[in-house]
Amino acid sequence: MQYIACGQAGMLESEFWQAEIREIFNRINGFYAAEKARMQGSAELIRMQTAVIVQMAARKGRRIKPTDIWQFPWDSEKSNSGGIRIMTPAERVDPKADAFIRRLQKQK
Repeated sequence: MQYIACGQAGMLESEFWQAEIREIFNRINGFYAAEKARMQGSAELIRMQTAVIVQMAARKGRRIKPTDIWQFPWDSEKSNSGGIRIMTPAERVDPKADAFIRRLQKQK
């Protein structure tokens, strides 16, 4: 653990020996999160550049997206937790819930 904290995460030895275990793990986790973000940025850039080059050689009218060329594990994470999809009115109204509401309104 000292090797990772002092070597890769950049802690001084004096910081390491004076820190609580929670602080050490936070420092290591922060280091790996920053490293992951840096690697993802580089990979996204390479994929985009590749898509632009392939797009120039593609048939006219064919649109090539970067995700068509190279799928990353975090692409599925983005699509699952990314944006909020707005439901249509038909999706919002459950027939059973609608019937229940009508029954309650009749009782009043």
